[in-house]
Amino acid sequence: MVWIHGGGYFFGTASFYDGSMIAVEGGVIVVTVNYRLGFFGFLSLGDETTKGNYGLLDQIQALKWVKENIADYGGNPNNITIFGESAGGFSVGLLSLIPQNKGLFRRAIHESGTANSLLTLGSPVEATIETAKALGCQTTNSTILMNCLLEKPADAILTQSTMVSERLCNLDRMNCLYFGPVIDGDLLVRTPVELMSNKTTEAYKFFQSLDLMVGNCRMEGSLYLSMLGNNVQYQKDKNINVSIGLSHQYLCDVMSPNIANFYFKNNRKVSQAICQEYYVADNATLQSRAVLDVYSDLFFISDATYTLNAHVNSESSTYQFMYNQVLPFKLVPEPTWYEGPSHAEELYYLFTMEYFDRILPNVTISDSDRLLAHQMRKYWTNFAKSGNPNSAGLPVWSVFTHASKNYMKLSKHEMGVGTDYRRDEMKFWLQTIPNLISDSDTNPE
Repeated sequence: MVWIHGGGYFFGTASFYDGSMIAVEGGVIVVTVNYRLGFFGFLSLGDETTKGNYGLLDQIQALKWVKENIADYGGNPNNITIFGESAGGFSVGLLSLIPQNKGLFRRAIHESGTANSLLTLGSPVEATIETAKALGCQTTNSTILMNCLLEKPADAILTQSTMVSERLCNLDRMNCLYFGPVIDGDLLVRTPVELMSNKTTEAYKFFQSLDLMVGNCRMEGSLYLSMLGNNVQYQKDKNINVSIGLSHQYLCDVMSPNIANFYFKNNRKVSQAICQEYYVADNATLQSRAVLDVYSDLFFISDATYTLNAHVNSESSTYQFMYNQVLPFKLVPEPTWYEGPSHAEELYYLFTMEYFDRILPNVTISDSDRLLAHQMRKYWTNFAKSGNPNSAGLPVWSVFTHASKNYMKLSKHEMGVGTDYRRDEMKFWLQTIPNLISDSDTNPE
């Protein structure tokens, strides 16, 4: 099992993830890999001189190394599974759409990230040019620009590219991922949605050949809450206070128009539809959570559902999970109205839950915590071995089909199969919104 870490393509390291418990409990070999991040991994000028996607190339090179050498460690080079979370999940999704990777892995686990997310692809050309300007390089000729950058110290590039990313970060856009993958014509020849939907391409055939597991945390919108909470000036400008809540007025006056503007051709009907769909009457707490659900559903859940539906076929297996267990300790302060497991929290159960009562004061890891961690590891490793997460002693996890839309509920208090996760919201994003766009294109106002 090859782990690809997350961190917005900008931070993170393989050594942060200790795969020993997964390896021991599942009887597998876990390999955690590093790849170039930020400017160094994803700079691009959009031309032949600097196409980009160097971080993805690193991941592919790591997979080739595993394929060629894992037998020396007792592993099976013909039974490799890739898994990753957030930007690691985006990466897993992209790697699963690159037909040149055929033979490097057989299965893919996406945790809180799929290839077709609006967050998956970056805008590195703008960020690369702005970084070059900050370093005193002229930007009218790509070759001269790159030669200039090659003469700059790495720490200076890191400092300036970080500052550029922070400056370009736009909370109205709800996306601060600038240095990230691009459609380069080599690795990625079309958008992920096009590759998933065009049945004639080699990318689609490769995607269909893989066993697939896709899932999310209940409150992926915690990412948006964190972005808002860390920007006091934005809160002042928009007249909000996240510690108190996020109102329906904020959704309708700020968030919905921004979503329509940046992602749906500034379609006013889309903005109005979002405003109406996520209205909660007479309950400020539930309304605040619903505002975060907009972010969760738009950037994570609907994309996962699309990926699952696009993948279902008779030749390989498809499974969905929903992680809904809060941690027995708080990672960061949360508003009183907030409830649910935040983005990436499942990783603490999957990797290292047993360690925390040793290193955190006043934290008790219960038997039910240990059981959930064990069950998740068995599901993951069973899937990695055979494409089927089930085995004796585990609650049955039913396969995802177009008809059933089964998913596994992962929590201490409710471990079992559900159907058609967030059915109404998924219909809204995957049917209603596209229909609104189509109608507007056909009958412009």
